[in-house]
Amino acid sequence: MKIAFILPSLANRGPIIFTQYLLSELIKSDIEIEVFYFDDSQKNTLDLGVKTTKINFSKRFDFSDFDIVHTTMARPDIYASRFVPKEKWVCSMHNYLREDMRMLYNPFKAIAIIFLWKTALKKCRNIITSSTQMTEYYQHLFGKKINYSMIPYGIYEKGYSEIEKNDLSVISEFKKRGLTIIGSVGLLIPRKGFSQLFEILKKYDDTALVIIGEGKERFELEKIARENNLSDRFFLPGFRNNSHNYYQYFDIYAHVSYSEGFGLAMLEAMSKKLPVICSDLPIYKDFFTKDDVALFETGNSSSLISVYKEIKEDRKKYSEVSYQLFREQFDARVMASRHIELYQKLVKDFSEENN
Repeated sequence: MKIAFILPSLANRGPIIFTQYLLSELIKSDIEIEVFYFDDSQKNTLDLGVKTTKINFSKRFDFSDFDIVHTTMARPDIYASRFVPKEKWVCSMHNYLREDMRMLYNPFKAIAIIFLWKTALKKCRNIITSSTQMTEYYQHLFGKKINYSMIPYGIYEKGYSEIEKNDLSVISEFKKRGLTIIGSVGLLIPRKGFSQLFEILKKYDDTALVIIGEGKERFELEKIARENNLSDRFFLPGFRNNSHNYYQYFDIYAHVSYSEGFGLAMLEAMSKKLPVICSDLPIYKDFFTKDDVALFETGNSSSLISVYKEIKEDRKKYSEVSYQLFREQFDARVMASRHIELYQKLVKDFSEENN
């Protein structure tokens, strides 16, 4: 079997990281894989372990030699709707299309992207989602004529290496002061909900917050810290490659998004036995209960502070359950085997249609 993956770039970002995890297992099977992308990244580029080819968004590439063409994110989906035979096209959705575009862009740009993306996806016959709730979302958006496959995310366990010296100095100082460190990773945008975490710092003066990431909300987060005299317990080092290396210094991981396709960084935290605070989003109802992770009502500071108190007092229990969840549900090998089953079925169906 020969599979092409189309990505917007090779940048170290959520959906691309998902593809890296998937490819790490697919290449162990009897599958030939090539990745195609549109944009070069000057830095923070991922090594996907397979041949990569840059293509032009406006020019047709000949995918006739491939059995499956698997796309991720808006531009690859739009490109595939124009140039890829629909019977070969598989799309993975990592977000809630309308809501996330409205959070990311100004109203005019959001409307344009939503229209183009929806128009493209209406031509897709096979969509992969990461939860039952997300499947229902796209069924409502596009109807049930599309084939939906629910495949949860999976990752593999990574070893630790050292972090940057300046970062280590700041975090070590938090440790010397006896502070409990809440850590989180992600793009600094409003949708990620990072500003909520300052409510915990206001309530608990024995707690520090470290967020690994970069984005347009950096200034706002730094402003909140200054205005509330929390800067001495808040550290925002910026984007870091291999951000999982910082998990060895975290005591608790916080995933506080208002909307999310699925939190890959959170799964990495689980693989490192970190207790997890998590937004009580519908997408997670298939996988988590309040006994597994500390679920809180997003946007409700009282709920967030309550679950922090609970997880802080019983970190050992949440740590053990967190790692057990990872092993049982979010291993990359399970995710890859489910993708292979889907690819084989689609190739078989396509063959039967043409005989």
